[in-house]
Amino acid sequence: MGALGGNNNSVSVDFTGVKDSNFINLVDGQIYTGEITKVEQSVSKNGNNQLVWSFRVETEEGIANVRNWTVLKPEALFALKNLLKAIDPTMELDGPLNLDLNSFIGAKVRFIAKVDVNGDKVYNNVKTFLPPEAGEDLV
Repeated sequence: MGALGGNNNSVSVDFTGVKDSNFINLVDGQIYTGEITKVEQSVSKNGNNQLVWSFRVETEEGIANVRNWTVLKPEALFALKNLLKAIDPTMELDGPLNLDLNSFIGAKVRFIAKVDVNGDKVYNNVKTFLPPEAGEDLV
């Protein structure tokens, strides 16, 4: 903890055990491969059911984390379908489907990065998901 020092305008700080920030900026428009680390069900700010996907991306600078949201409304299911096709192009995606969210943990997916800036905060996001390259097995 920091402690204010007397009248000399100084402060004592102990950084023992404090880690550096590990936020890694992705490059906007660049293609990356991310490993799915978590898929959670939640409710959006607008009250819609959604899935929150977390990805781990290895870069030259270190590990970047990316999240993506797929809303489960009929008119928004195209986004989930695109993601699932990018994970496994052989997956049958016609009609009703029961997804075991845990089965996606560890799967890899290619995507084009979109970097958003909101005030002084920078966010790594997904612009679009891409299918595996010819001969590439991401599953």
